[in-house]
Amino acid sequence: CIALGVAFILFVGAELSASLSQLGMASLWWLIFGYFFMSLREIILAPVAISLFTRLAPAPYLSVAIGLYYGASAVGAFFSGYIGALAEPLGSNMIFGALALTGFSVAVVVVVFGLIFCRGDRLYGSSH
Repeated sequence: CIALGVAFILFVGAELSASLSQLGMASLWWLIFGYFFMSLREIILAPVAISLFTRLAPAPYLSVAIGLYYGASAVGAFFSGYIGALAEPLGSNMIFGALALTGFSVAVVVVVFGLIFCRGDRLYGSSH
């Protein structure tokens, strides 16, 4: 979530850079680094999420749990089209800023819930 927030902050920077430029164009590096952080998030998140699903789901419902994970991903991709459609009436900076704030907010909530409710020995079967 933090990497997603960083990526959208970079996209806000690209938009601001383009608006301040004489030619109205931003450097390609804004997009390269933005998509780097998005790709990094996906590369880190997907294997960890699938691993947790296979560890925590009851054996009879394992395939259903993994299907729900990919289904949620598909629903998110579907709604991203609606969010993208809002970029023109609201402006790109508003959308990118809201998505960055959402990413950082979800990261804070996940960390707080992780500190409150989860301990490593519950997930990984510590021998204590």
